[in-house]
Amino acid sequence: MKLQSTIITVCLVLLLTRHSPGAPILAQRAKLEGARQETESAAAATPANAELAAVAADKVQALAGFDAAQAAKFGPSWLTRWQNSKHENPDDEAVEIYINERPYLGVPVGISDAGRKQLVDHLAAKPVLVAEDLETVMIVRFHDVALASRIEEFAALLPSRGIRDTGYFRLKHLGLLGRKGNGFSWTQHMTTEDWFDLAAADAPFLPVVFTAMRDHLLAHAARLLIDKRNATGQPVEGPEFEAAIAPVVAALGAPKFGGLASVVADLGLDLEIPAMDHTAQEKVAAAVESAAAGKTKFTTAWGAQLPYQDGLGSVMFVKGEAAYTAWRDRLLVNR
Repeated sequence: MKLQSTIITVCLVLLLTRHSPGAPILAQRAKLEGARQETESAAAATPANAELAAVAADKVQALAGFDAAQAAKFGPSWLTRWQNSKHENPDDEAVEIYINERPYLGVPVGISDAGRKQLVDHLAAKPVLVAEDLETVMIVRFHDVALASRIEEFAALLPSRGIRDTGYFRLKHLGLLGRKGNGFSWTQHMTTEDWFDLAAADAPFLPVVFTAMRDHLLAHAARLLIDKRNATGQPVEGPEFEAAIAPVVAALGAPKFGGLASVVADLGLDLEIPAMDHTAQEKVAAAVESAAAGKTKFTTAWGAQLPYQDGLGSVMFVKGEAAYTAWRDRLLVNR
């Protein structure tokens, strides 16, 4: 009788979800719920059967895990929302509100791919972008060529107001190109041109960003040198290769990567090193040095007050590796 009741319950749930927009996920849960009820009923009928009891416990855990996963993605009331929503994914209701009523902060991360595309198409066609749109592209992360082409309009909404700082490149490589990631994962997608744009900007950066910049340029030059030496049958590892790449390493340790262009040219590598005006970065580094001496904050070009640690990457770039290390050591001794 209990098994028959369980089957009836499952059938009713499946009937109710058959025409529901959220049917796939509700049907999946109904299947798990049915299995739980069935095995629990069977275990209760034969309490001495330890194996059946273990199976029943596994089914309970499977349902609990499923519910927990959905709650983590869609919120604690996800089941009620799913059952009552007209959308296949209830989070897509946010897209409808955003488009038809008002833009707002905090678009749910669980919206469907179809919902993401609908929202991105809407943003790409908007005549004027607002701050909420900037926040949304960082949440949605769905690449669209038309949307990505508006990067300067989005950048104007950043705190740096269009300066090509780290926030600009995070927006470009994660938000507008639709990539997942957080922290400094955007540095993995930077091009050589991007790095030189950042190095010339009136904007500070952290030491970890400077390291990513230097490592990118070294890796790029090394790949080109390996290809060139492979083509002529020369060694691409060991002391001879290390001697060949040494000038690049030295240039990347020099102030503002001085001499890198001539080194690359001498090696015959197809790596364009633009002639750059470093006045802006020199100004940033000077402000950071002054703040570091007094253990205070410095002011960015857009008026933000930042702890001096946030600009030490700029000091590393401007001073070069050896001079930066000596400056840092003196700073520590004087404290």
